[in-house]
Amino acid sequence: MILALLGAALAAPSPMHPAVPLLDLDGHPVAVTLAPVSTLQTCGACHDTDYIASHGYHSEAGLDDCLFERLRRVGGTRHVGGGPLADTVELDCFLCHLRDADVEARRRTLAAGQPAWAATATLAQTGLVEPAADGAWAWRAETLADTAAAGVEQLPIQAPATEACGACHGTIWTSDEPLQLDLEAPCSTSTGQVFSGQRLSDSALPLADKEALSRPWDVHAEHLLGCVACHPSPNNPAFFHEPQARRPGHLRFDGRRLDLGEYLERPSHDFAKGRSLQYTVAEDLDGSMRRCEDCHDASQAHAWLPRRGAHLRALACEACHVPMVYAPARESLDWTLPAPDGRPHQRWRGIDGDPEGPDTLFTGYQPLLLVRQDPDGTRLFPTNLTTTFFWVQGDDDAQVDPLLVAAAAAPGGTWAPALLALLDQDGDGDLAQDEAVLGTDAAVQWLADRLVEAGVPAPRIQGELRVFGLHHGVAEGEWATRACSTCHTAVESQVGRNVELARHVPAGASLSLARAGAVELPGRIERSADGALFYLSSSRVPGLYLPGDGASRWVDLLGVLALLGTVLGVGVHGGLRILSRRRRSPHPKCDRREP
Repeated sequence: MILALLGAALAAPSPMHPAVPLLDLDGHPVAVTLAPVSTLQTCGACHDTDYIASHGYHSEAGLDDCLFERLRRVGGTRHVGGGPLADTVELDCFLCHLRDADVEARRRTLAAGQPAWAATATLAQTGLVEPAADGAWAWRAETLADTAAAGVEQLPIQAPATEACGACHGTIWTSDEPLQLDLEAPCSTSTGQVFSGQRLSDSALPLADKEALSRPWDVHAEHLLGCVACHPSPNNPAFFHEPQARRPGHLRFDGRRLDLGEYLERPSHDFAKGRSLQYTVAEDLDGSMRRCEDCHDASQAHAWLPRRGAHLRALACEACHVPMVYAPARESLDWTLPAPDGRPHQRWRGIDGDPEGPDTLFTGYQPLLLVRQDPDGTRLFPTNLTTTFFWVQGDDDAQVDPLLVAAAAAPGGTWAPALLALLDQDGDGDLAQDEAVLGTDAAVQWLADRLVEAGVPAPRIQGELRVFGLHHGVAEGEWATRACSTCHTAVESQVGRNVELARHVPAGASLSLARAGAVELPGRIERSADGALFYLSSSRVPGLYLPGDGASRWVDLLGVLALLGTVLGVGVHGGLRILSRRRRSPHPKCDRREP
């Protein structure tokens, strides 16, 4: 009951925040001008929005090299505004600070080419606005009249809620209703991670052995920790921790920090972050977030673990505490022949059956443990490997818009007859998932010619292998890995096992490793007899030796030398004793022969 009340209090709007007059870009009340709302003007009356806009790397989010979220429209789908697009898409404070912010309405507005109305669309659930023609929005005069009488608009402003992060970062579930999964959520589908305190057995998902899964999706969410517990604002007085490099050596604690009022005026939005394996945004903040060891003292637990110190130095906490991912994760993504509606063909890890079928079963998957070189040591981390295939053009390898590829392959929304003749193996006039692959040189050349006709210079197919680290979905001790065979075996080890990367590969596609941080990929990539692509892992990494998994030449040599030395020592010692006894003359009293 206490936890439920605390959770409700954390989710409620702030009772201390005053009513906010909504202003347009010129600083005039929208109740008078009926122009799009400006968050920088509206929030700037109390907060230094220029400072916030320049100290928030989310203004760059969606604009980096992440292929899954590559911009196809002004502003994209996960860009919060500001940054390089500040002149067209203003930083949208409502996305995180407004309860029930309408993220989907904002995305539709951006897709319709109305960036000026993007922040206004976020207010769709407040009753203040309604859709207008051409993707724009109109203020509801009767609602504005009621609030304008006092000169303010009552908005449920709040501190950033965990759910607000989930709108862009993946599946975060805080409702009492059974958890449901959105397979279109970008970050969750890349790893299968779910952040929720609900128990797996209470979810609405078709999980294998569901009745026995009494653990929560994430133990931190179960104890009501939110995203800001580990990813706070760096100048928040409650979380401020001066980096050791800037702190005088004689100080163990520095009490100097911002006053709360100063922080509220100029809160930094450069949130603390980890060392990402796949994204390049705000790399100067890598490692600034709180890690497991900042809250937990591992040396006071794990008494059952042999050679505890060696294991804690070689393993990240997630290696054992994220032992299994129960939601499906993306295995491969193929943009080379998208569906007529522009969607890529996907293959999932941890799903038995059609993802959208009635008999689907979520079997989950075990992460692959890879070595990562961090400043404080070399450790094994759990990861998911995904492959992406796509068309590029020109000398700069710019990605071709998937909608353009879909239009070339399926003009008018139906597959071109010439393409069907090349790929339709069962002759039913459509392309099933296994058929919708450019598996032959003829099919690749046909579509390349169509792209050239559409104005694409020098189109060609490329592939990327991406490594995604797993840091959520944390299990408590009872569910964490305890079996030595998880790593110390040559069969089905989480370190040295083989991982399927793609069931089908476009003809002629080259595969390169995308940015992977400091992760080590000691294995090799090979094609199987049926054309599938596999990563053949290996645990033979410099600085890491796992007894029982593979062999070490030096260890084997030392073992052989030790064995030979022991045999040789015993043999020499025994031989010398025999020779010594034979050479000694017998003592008269020891002569037992009869006279």
